[in-house]
Amino acid sequence: MISARRQQTGFTLIEVLIVAMIIGIGALFIVMSIPQRSVNEGTETVAKQFMQQLHFARERALLRNHVYGIEFDEELQFYSFYRWHQGRWIAPESAQLQRTHMPDHITFELEMGQFRLLDNMQEGRESVFGRDRRADNPDERVPRPTVIIFESTEFIGFLLRFENLLDGLDSHEVDARSGISAALREAETW
Repeated sequence: MISARRQQTGFTLIEVLIVAMIIGIGALFIVMSIPQRSVNEGTETVAKQFMQQLHFARERALLRNHVYGIEFDEELQFYSFYRWHQGRWIAPESAQLQRTHMPDHITFELEMGQFRLLDNMQEGRESVFGRDRRADNPDERVPRPTVIIFESTEFIGFLLRFENLLDGLDSHEVDARSGISAALREAETW
């Protein structure tokens, strides 16, 4: 008599997917625990990271029909991405767009292009992006992005220069003055 049950060998698709998911989560934790910055990190690495963040924000602006802004703080040496949502600038939901601080040995300098949207606003006049009202907490710090990334992926033009304080010859620029594309290049040194 032939047995009606055949012995099953191998793994089911669900078992394989669960194992792959566990491995993926483990790899994510390992990658997230690696230090982001090295003491030997140069301006090219920092500029490339900014370019990747800019590209990511532009993709999200296009795909999700959002407006993003970048606030640069030259005094404290950090930049932050924000998303315009319901009349206010909010922190982005993506980890790739969180506040980025410069390493101690690298500084940046921002030079705005010809058109500065927020500087053209007059007091008492409502505008789309400049009058972020914090009704729930008027003492809360209101972000003031200087670079706006529109849904079309066009942005307010700028030139961002990164300089290495330890190496006077290590300097890179992100040239985005066209408002359409950004290019990374080695900056001219004196």
